[in-house]
Amino acid sequence: EKRGYIFLNSTARQREALRRVMAVFIDILCQLNLSLEDNPDRRFFYLIDEWAALPAMSAMTKLIHEGRSKGAALFLLFQNVAQAMTTYGESTAQSIVDAASTYVIFRAND
Repeated sequence: EKRGYIFLNSTARQREALRRVMAVFIDILCQLNLSLEDNPDRRFFYLIDEWAALPAMSAMTKLIHEGRSKGAALFLLFQNVAQAMTTYGESTAQSIVDAASTYVIFRAND
């Protein structure tokens, strides 16, 4: 298997215009990851800063819950749980947070 990296970035001025494009691209990658055979030795790392500020992504939500057997490892960075609840709804956001195996909190008021 080939190794590679994909970086999606934007300037502050471009961010609003590219939010939906980035979300679609990430969701397609998640769909592709979910379509693979199970392989506990394979790794796909997703590091997504300001994740909750992106539009809701259904394939990513599924990958969060089912992706470990496919080799997916997700690092979702966001400001607070309320932001995730605004994007995904209270129950889905809580389900996503509960699915995390590790939390790193630098500063939180909630």
